[in-house]
Amino acid sequence: MMLAYCHESFLMKGTLILCPICSGAGRRITNLNVIKLTQEYLRCIQCKSIFANSKATQSELVAHYSNYYTKENLEIPLVAKNSLAKTVSTFSKFRTSNNTVCDFGYGAGALLDAAQADGWKCAGSEYSTDAIAIGRSRGWDVHQGDLSSGDLRGPFDVVTIIETLEHVQDPRELLMSASARLRSGGLLYGTTPNAGSINALILKQEWSVITFPEHPILISKKALIALLSETGFRQISVKSRGINPYDLISKFKRKLNPGGRSNVTDLGRVDFGYNLNTTFSKNIIMRALKNVIMAFLGKTNIGDSLVFTAVKL
Repeated sequence: MMLAYCHESFLMKGTLILCPICSGAGRRITNLNVIKLTQEYLRCIQCKSIFANSKATQSELVAHYSNYYTKENLEIPLVAKNSLAKTVSTFSKFRTSNNTVCDFGYGAGALLDAAQADGWKCAGSEYSTDAIAIGRSRGWDVHQGDLSSGDLRGPFDVVTIIETLEHVQDPRELLMSASARLRSGGLLYGTTPNAGSINALILKQEWSVITFPEHPILISKKALIALLSETGFRQISVKSRGINPYDLISKFKRKLNPGGRSNVTDLGRVDFGYNLNTTFSKNIIMRALKNVIMAFLGKTNIGDSLVFTAVKL
């Protein structure tokens, strides 16, 4: 993930502060007496995004991300790799003689692996030393840390931002950085948690995606479309996809057995999601059911993720 922070201070108005995306007022999304939290999150009344009411200190960020990647989370299941390969195949019509893809916050490098296998020249940015080492070992043009104007200049045919916008305090700045590195007519592709998902609406601040300092902001579909338009993109498409019922199931279990312990190993949200995807990919019937669910989530905009594409002007 690539971290970039806005230097503007938030304006306080009693229990309200201004949204870092649209400057609309925000209200608490949960009763703080119900759940013990170290950081309060608000939902913008205007654009419906969710955001933390303060910024992390540099020491908090260093402490959080110093051991962010481990051997386990740098390994990607086959079902996720296959999905990324399908995504990369859609980039082909944007290929020019540059033949380049740049991934902001490339993590374990699974998308760039798929792009390289499809013949693309790869570049990307990361904070993790382990992830940077992986990129260099595979011959990618990589940069560690925040990007300045002279880093990974491009122009690239495709820039991807996979599960990274939620890690930054100023998503607009990150999208402007992507636009500056794309050629005219180049593709921007990305994903980010959906502030309007059913998990966010039901669980509110208990949704495990809402966590500080890792995710200071979750963007709504409305806000993301506006940001993409403001930062020089057209042919904008934003769709909601996927749902992980892990947190809802966990909450239900806690209500049935408060304070109780289970002998079943808790996989965690990420591994639970991987296993769920694997189950839905096993046969034609399960894949058909998955397609129906995806269509429903797309129509209702309540999926856990927003998948977006846009073309630079």
